[in-house]
Amino acid sequence: MKITGQILKEARLHYKYDLKDISSSTKIQVKYLEAIENGDSAIFNHSTFLKNFLIIYSEFLKLDSKKILKQLEKESPKLFTNIPNHAHSETQEIQKVFYKKNTHLIIIFVLLLIVALVWQLKVLVNNY
Repeated sequence: MKITGQILKEARLHYKYDLKDISSSTKIQVKYLEAIENGDSAIFNHSTFLKNFLIIYSEFLKLDSKKILKQLEKESPKLFTNIPNHAHSETQEIQKVFYKKNTHLIIIFVLLLIVALVWQLKVLVNNY
């Protein structure tokens, strides 16, 4: 992760940005920006946070975030493979709940549409 951090730091210095300025613009705390630039991934609770911060930080610096992530993957492949097994099942469960809620909304919308159409037909028939 050292090279990735160095690339970001050099870009920041090229644009003459201060870490505090970047922090206020990106809402990433200075301690995380420093950790990224120093190649310290241990400060991040999960690699997802690190990756998301890298995307935000690199795009702020007008760098290609995909290239930055590929560089990180070269340096630290374990950050891209340590997804816990339960994360996939939790994601599927969240999707089921989301679709279930949306299904109810769609059914309610269709029923309201049918009621409105029946009411309109009744009004039209009564007018003739």
